[in-house]
Amino acid sequence: MNEKQSRNVIQIILLISILLIIPLLHSKIEFSIDKLLPINDPDVAFFKAFQESFNTIIDDEMIFIGIENETGIFQKDFLLKTDSLTQFLSKLIHIQKVYSLTNSNTISLENGQFNAKPLIHISQPESYLEDSIYLFESEEFRNLLISKNGKSIAIAVFHSQKLNALEKNNLLQSIENRIHQLGFKKNTHCR
Repeated sequence: MNEKQSRNVIQIILLISILLIIPLLHSKIEFSIDKLLPINDPDVAFFKAFQESFNTIIDDEMIFIGIENETGIFQKDFLLKTDSLTQFLSKLIHIQKVYSLTNSNTISLENGQFNAKPLIHISQPESYLEDSIYLFESEEFRNLLISKNGKSIAIAVFHSQKLNALEKNNLLQSIENRIHQLGFKKNTHCR
């Protein structure tokens, strides 16, 4: 095969590859059980009954945000920015609930009274040591809201059910814009 024929073969292979890849760029992955299985499927009926019984429908409608601070989460400026983001999220139209270290409390019963204490005393750096000890000794917080190395915070955002693609994209875009405005460093993820 001469050089011209080799180029033609390579060009044809590239053209075929591009034509095969283009449809993949516009494809979407569907995760909805309702759309994946036939309507009368017994598994769909069981799944819907489970959702209704345990009110888990909302679990499909959430966004996770991971925010990293290379020097650790227990820094006042980082916690203030995280709290600002949490408050912003709580005020958005389609948001139903936000779970974050900055808006979560521990509830205790003392002398017959229920008391709520913040997980992190954001504006009291002198309490950070006590807060960090409590958080890292509490498996439920260590495994859900903070990373094991203490450098990242997870925020769970539950939004309204049945948002269309445009509404979801707009919601994600406004969250990402706010994250950028607050000046969080690299390694911030929102999905």
